[in-house]
Amino acid sequence: MQFSPRNRHLYIEIVDQGKEEEPQILLPEDYKPIKEEYIWARLIDWAPDCNGNYLDDDIVVVKQNMIEEIKTGKEIFHLVLENYVMGVLEEEESGVVCGGSLEIN
Repeated sequence: MQFSPRNRHLYIEIVDQGKEEEPQILLPEDYKPIKEEYIWARLIDWAPDCNGNYLDDDIVVVKQNMIEEIKTGKEIFHLVLENYVMGVLEEEESGVVCGGSLEIN
């Protein structure tokens, strides 16, 4: 199924940031870990009316609680409104951007 976003939305794929596993400890059953406020996402497609100068496969920093998850049958699409893109990560000469944690104050 082909998905094409509209109304200034970006179609994204959430990037695994490769966090290290913490030692196993016993936690209450109702414990929910705190989610990161900002995450990295790979840009797949964007609406024609978006204002940004995006490229395919750009890595964008987005506010996690603003990501919309749309389920259609067996497929899941993740969308975020262009306003919630905090920036675009670029590769450095020494390697790829992915693989670390992100903290914005």
